[in-house]
Amino acid sequence: MVNQNEATPFVGVVINNRHRNKVAKGTEVEVLKIGEGKYGLYAICWKEGGPAEGGNAVFLNPNNLDRVRDVSPERKAEIEAERAAFRSKGSEMMPLCQPQWESERAIGVDVMWENHMAKIAGSTRVFLPKSQIKNGGAPRWLIEAKLEEILARGSSPRTHWNFTGLVARVAIFPSDTPKNYLYVKENKVHVNLKVA
Repeated sequence: MVNQNEATPFVGVVINNRHRNKVAKGTEVEVLKIGEGKYGLYAICWKEGGPAEGGNAVFLNPNNLDRVRDVSPERKAEIEAERAAFRSKGSEMMPLCQPQWESERAIGVDVMWENHMAKIAGSTRVFLPKSQIKNGGAPRWLIEAKLEEILARGSSPRTHWNFTGLVARVAIFPSDTPKNYLYVKENKVHVNLKVA
C-alpha cells in the first residue's frame, strides 16, 4: 500500500484485481503523481511504457499499489523535461488583437465565433486582466481558459465552433478533447502554434 506522502515518480505494482478492467493484478506501472481529488486519493500511472512509448495513462487508488523501486535517473530526467515543456507551453505568450475596451485593470477583446453546423455567428467580449498581459500578448493558458468559458455556454459539440479576433492573425478551432485547440495561421494548421 502506498501513502499520500510517497515521493514520485516510482515504479509500483498492482496488488489486487479491483482495477482489472484497467490494469490486472501484478502489473507494473510507473506512478507519476499521487493527489487528492473529489472522490479521495488517486495515483496517475503509466502502464506499458510512458507517453513516448505509446503507453496508457490510468488513474488508480494508491491503496491498490505497492512500491517496487524508484525510476531510473535517466527516466526521472525525462519526466522532469516533459513537465518543464508542459509548463512552458502554457505560459507561452500569444499576441492579442486590438482591444475594444480598456480600464485600469483589464482589457476587453471582441471574439467573433461561428457555429458552422447551426449556421449561427456572433461575438462575445472577453475580459483579460492587465496583470497577465505583457507586450500585447497573453499566456496560452489564459486564452484557452477564456475559450472554454465561451464553449461552456454553447450546446453544440466542440468541433462545430471556430473563433477569430482574439489572437492576432489566427483562427482557433476546438478539437474533441477538452482544452485542446488547433490554431490556423496563413491557411496552415498548427497544434502547438508559435506566433511570437
